[in-house]
Amino acid sequence: MRRTMTLALALALPAGAAGAQALLDRSFHLGPQYVSYKLTGPIQENVTELAIPFAVVIPIAERFTIDLGSAYASSRVKASGVNSEITGLTDTQIRANYTLGNDAVILTAGVNIPTGQSEVTAAQRTAAGRIGNDFFAFPISNFGSGFGGTGGIAAAKVMGDWNVGIGASMRYSASYTPFASSASQTAFKFEPGNEYRARLGADRGLWNGRMALGVSYSKFGNDQAGGFSYSTGDRIIGQGAYSHPLGSMNLFISGWDLVRMKGELAAGITAPWENIANGTVSLSFNAGGMQLEPSAELRGWSRDGGRAGRLASFGLRAHIDVGSFTILPSASLATGGYLDVSGATANISGYRGGMIIRYSR
Repeated sequence: MRRTMTLALALALPAGAAGAQALLDRSFHLGPQYVSYKLTGPIQENVTELAIPFAVVIPIAERFTIDLGSAYASSRVKASGVNSEITGLTDTQIRANYTLGNDAVILTAGVNIPTGQSEVTAAQRTAAGRIGNDFFAFPISNFGSGFGGTGGIAAAKVMGDWNVGIGASMRYSASYTPFASSASQTAFKFEPGNEYRARLGADRGLWNGRMALGVSYSKFGNDQAGGFSYSTGDRIIGQGAYSHPLGSMNLFISGWDLVRMKGELAAGITAPWENIANGTVSLSFNAGGMQLEPSAELRGWSRDGGRAGRLASFGLRAHIDVGSFTILPSASLATGGYLDVSGATANISGYRGGMIIRYSR
């Protein structure tokens, strides 16, 4: 039961907990990545990020574990007249996970410790803002957001041929100062609204392969800043994946779709809804004692019904086991187009390289 329900339970885990549950007991993960995008045309800009996230899982008892994660990152934007950079540690997340019964219910509680830089200077604003774009999917999208806490529960149950998981969570974030101010300025306080999230996940065998589906809905309270109330817009994320053996190889197809509903900026200005859809096809096979996995990925971004971006990526990943270490190096090239909110267009070219290193015992 534990083996067959793991995926459904992971899909249903509260915000921030799914990654922790994917880690093995007594394990350490290190995942350095370097991402670079070049925009050409009316928009001339280079955006790069070096990210080195790490996480460790500490088993306290048979059913109780604590995991800790943080990252070092350096993000840069170079453009005509602009040279913006932000570098340093990000916030640190500490989470406790307690398993009830026959591994079918998990309670989680987490704390966001503000070890990262939440307050940026005027020179750092461009770099800090670019990495938050969901379309480009930078490995680190936020260096710091102040103190916060998350609590949630997830449960799984066998229902016929399906393993079904459900989860719910709530996240609280304390106020913080996002922009550095001078002695003559009043500090600008930002108070994020609470986030409430519900998730549903399911998986089952299908056509000699395995299918997994998941959907989550995030409800956000209004943010408060500078005497104004803002709404970031609720979000719905759908996920799907299917794996199928093809002789000695394995075919993997996955996709996700993110919908951000309409929000509200200051003075009643509406922020339009957005949609980002992504699909990936990969094929894994054994070559020279290691697993190789070439892949192709397509991503589309629309804003208020109009196309805002497109991106195609082609990559290769390897899976190498060395004693207690698992090493997964990867590299990919990307090409596409981008439409700025001002209406300016740009061609996109870029590359991404990384290596996941996992130690477990």
